[in-house]
Amino acid sequence: GVISLQSVVRGILERKQVSCMYMACCEIQRVWRGREAQLKFAFTVQNIVTVQSLVRMSQCNALYSRSHAAIVCIQRAYRDWRQCVARKEHCAAVLLQSVGRGMQVRRHQRMEQFASTIIQKTWRRSRCRLRYLISISAAVIIQSLVRERLAKIRYSKVKTGIGSLQSTARGMIIRKRVSEM
Repeated sequence: GVISLQSVVRGILERKQVSCMYMACCEIQRVWRGREAQLKFAFTVQNIVTVQSLVRMSQCNALYSRSHAAIVCIQRAYRDWRQCVARKEHCAAVLLQSVGRGMQVRRHQRMEQFASTIIQKTWRRSRCRLRYLISISAAVIIQSLVRERLAKIRYSKVKTGIGSLQSTARGMIIRKRVSEM
């Protein structure tokens, strides 16, 4: 009884301790593998950077060699060209001056043309606006005269109507007085 119970309890405690140790071992292995992967990654990155640096250095050296040869060639060609240009500079300067003066004259003519167009456009617009305003004011005057005439006609009709109404009313009043007498 008691011995088998003790054995069961010891087994449970032992399994619990083994389980904790197993979990601790797994955690230690996980941390160890992570650190090992970090170190391996850092080493790989450093190797890649070193290889890239070597490749770039090689490319720069090759570029420098090509550039140096090209510069020497360009300097030689430039010196030859400069000697040729020295003879032609006077003619080129005269040509540039004539072209420049021509451009200035054409630009001035374009500006004068533009200014005259603006002036003409403004003048025509003001004339059209004046004609429009005169037309509008004439229309307003005509409308007011027509309205005045229509009002006078209506007034005379009302006046005539009132006069006939008054004479009819007076006639009725007089006939009533005469019949009462």
